[in-house]
Amino acid sequence: MQQSVGVLSSLGFLLANSQGYVEAAFARQQSGNIFYGAQFIARSDAGFISYYDPIKGENSADAIVALAQFKDKKPCWTDEHSPSGYIVPLGFLSDAGVQVLTPAFVTGHPTVVRAVYAGGICDFGATYIDARAYPGLEDKYPDVMKKVVVIWRIPQIIPYETLAFVHDMDEDQRRSLIRAFVDIMSTADGKSAMQTLYGFDAMQVVQDSQLEIFVKRLSPRDWI
Repeated sequence: MQQSVGVLSSLGFLLANSQGYVEAAFARQQSGNIFYGAQFIARSDAGFISYYDPIKGENSADAIVALAQFKDKKPCWTDEHSPSGYIVPLGFLSDAGVQVLTPAFVTGHPTVVRAVYAGGICDFGATYIDARAYPGLEDKYPDVMKKVVVIWRIPQIIPYETLAFVHDMDEDQRRSLIRAFVDIMSTADGKSAMQTLYGFDAMQVVQDSQLEIFVKRLSPRDWI
């Protein structure tokens, strides 16, 4: 099993799957979801138009319209391996035909929020949803939710960690392993073991097709 099964980050799965090495078997669940989204943020006084309605919880324009205003602006990214803080937002900008200035990599989603809040470091940033509510930020910056606004939100297309099987695994073995993992997660001791081994508190059976939007959205060429 050790040679046939492994847990991969969303970026790790994308790279391995795009090269035909692995296939998805389970996706980690968090708060009942196996996907999460990202957001573009900026200071409320930076002159950008927000195309995100926080009351309805939805965007009011498509990416081409909303992201065009970032042309020739400087972004703050988290790091070069962050799906929600760099790779996915960069992919959306690229798809919208938006060229930006040389970015500032500031390491960490709360740091992106702080950099945007402070001003002078970058014009806009990208984080997971909603990094502005990160514990401690509002204590230090009580007006952060008003001063740093969401310009546009990326749909929930980024998977949490994926438990993957090698691509050439025998189909009978694949079915047996899936049944075994489902049985393991049905008991308290099994869940504890899965948390210890793989860091999964809850997971859902998936197939590559369910992650297709994420895989197709981002080619490794987008950031390598």
